[in-house]
Amino acid sequence: MLRELKKVIVKDSNVVCVAEAVACLGRLAKGLRKDFASSARAFFPVLLDKYKDKNSNLCTNCDEALSFCIRYCPAPVLLARTAWLRATWARENACPVGQVLHCSG
Repeated sequence: MLRELKKVIVKDSNVVCVAEAVACLGRLAKGLRKDFASSARAFFPVLLDKYKDKNSNLCTNCDEALSFCIRYCPAPVLLARTAWLRATWARENACPVGQVLHCSG
C-alpha cells in the first residue's frame, strides 16, 4: 500500500489526488506511530519535494504529514526535521526551496 501511495505522490499529475495521498500518508503516520518509522525515512524527501508545487492544499497536507512523522517516529527521522523547517520557512517567506534546503546552519 505504501508503495502505491508513493507512486501517486511522485508521478500523479492531478494535484487533488496527490494532496489526498499525502493526507492519507499523514493519517498512517499518526495511526502506526513507531511502526511507521522505517517508511517515514523513505517519504521525507518525497514530501519535501512536493513543496515546490506551491499548491496551498498540498502544502498544508505535507505540513500535517511531516509533523505526524516527526512527532511519532523515533530519532533517525528527527534528523530530517531541519530540512522540513527550512522548507516551511521558504514557503512562508516566498524563497526558492532549493536555495534554503542547501544552506548551512
